[in-house]
Amino acid sequence: MGKEYRWGIFLLFLWTLIFFPGQVEARGSEVEVSLILRDDKKIVEKVVIKEPWPEAGLWYDNQFTLSDGKLIGERKAENWEEYNALMGSFPLEVQVKNRILWDNYIIRSNYGKNKLVDDLTLHADKVVFSLQIPGIIKEASASTKEGNRLVWVISSDERPDIYVRAVVIDGFRLALFILGIGILLAFGYFISAVLKVNKIIEEEYSLNMPETAENEEKNQE
Repeated sequence: MGKEYRWGIFLLFLWTLIFFPGQVEARGSEVEVSLILRDDKKIVEKVVIKEPWPEAGLWYDNQFTLSDGKLIGERKAENWEEYNALMGSFPLEVQVKNRILWDNYIIRSNYGKNKLVDDLTLHADKVVFSLQIPGIIKEASASTKEGNRLVWVISSDERPDIYVRAVVIDGFRLALFILGIGILLAFGYFISAVLKVNKIIEEEYSLNMPETAENEEKNQE
């Protein structure tokens, strides 16, 4: 019975290895997905996969590099529309309301948007998702906040609701605004100086007028 029991355990393990290789690889594995929103609206995504490595190439459209026992991939997008069009983009819904000097952001998760999170939690024990925003974070559902970096931990058993409301100042528009204010102030100072000079000239001219009139009368005599 002992030998039959051991053979049964071995066959069960072999069957699991053949038909569910991703779950065997997932033991102890961890995936970190980081999104960095820059003040010029560009987005940088960085993915770090710790050993043992899941089948990363199936969901990420960029090559990974091996560094310190980790698979690391990075890619960039010009804006949220371009990022959402990438293969394997993190399932987020982003609303942006543009103002003169800043943008209002509402970011929330939509796990039904694609199967990325399903695939990741199938191959990894947990997925650590972080979002870094260069602005004022008014409201966030993150479990951890490190300055402007928000962190959520996702697993097959837990899908936290990702929600962020933030204000991001547009650096380019702010620079143009400051430049415009500077030009207006310089122009106003120039106009003020010209008016002051004209006033001085008028005062000097008015003071010299009586003397000139007297001299003309004397000449006529």
